[in-house]
Amino acid sequence: MEKLLISLIKYFRENRRIIEKAIEIDYKRWNRKIEFNKFLEIINKISYEYAENDMKSKDIKTYVVIFNGDPYVTFEMVIKLLLTNNNGIFMIRNYMFATNSILITIIQNIIKMLKIKLIIKLYNNVDLTNIISQEKDIDKIIYIGDKFTYEYIDQNSNLPVIYNGYGSAIVYVEEKEKFKDIIEKINILAEELNLEIKIYFNANIDIFIKDINSKNRNYSCTILSNDIKSIEKFKKLINSKNIYVNENPFRNLEFSFDMKLL
Repeated sequence: MEKLLISLIKYFRENRRIIEKAIEIDYKRWNRKIEFNKFLEIINKISYEYAENDMKSKDIKTYVVIFNGDPYVTFEMVIKLLLTNNNGIFMIRNYMFATNSILITIIQNIIKMLKIKLIIKLYNNVDLTNIISQEKDIDKIIYIGDKFTYEYIDQNSNLPVIYNGYGSAIVYVEEKEKFKDIIEKINILAEELNLEIKIYFNANIDIFIKDINSKNRNYSCTILSNDIKSIEKFKKLINSKNIYVNENPFRNLEFSFDMKLL
């Protein structure tokens, strides 16, 4: 699989103009800035992760990946699926379709050239039930996004579901007017990056914490408040992978997915 990583760097550099043209098309529609060099950084990051984990070949599985269409997520997940000897079927809803489409096409050409007997596909605006009926031997679903949708998929599918909360956040606000600038920035960034955000205004903090913890919908939780007691209670009691105080939870957003889960 080392040849795959080397070929990715080579062919992405050779196809830079085509990729940047697709990025430009999507920018005009979605106003989302995608940096070409970020793809090369992702390859380097995965190379280190792959070497450190000493990934070994295993039986081929087929994963359906459902997410918001972020091209960086597409790219990272495709590479990680291939490195772990797995097929990938990607589901998006129009978002950044030109960029996603060219990324998948280039990778399909690379695996064909290297005679890697794995399958990578991209579906746009197709329901999960239709994909499951069309595709044979699907083993697992990977859902990347908000916990509400994950729960729906998990309850309505007979397939195992791996959950990753990237791109979703819950925000608790005690004083709306005092934090209107941060709230505006959160909403703008959420719209630009096609992220999932749920904001609670002036809710009872004890009820809020109990409700969020009981539903386990807490990949990223933010409190906007000037009340020290509320902040300390929030930090101490909320069960969340990422906790933020009076800041934008999407400001330094970075996707990660453990290859050992595949």
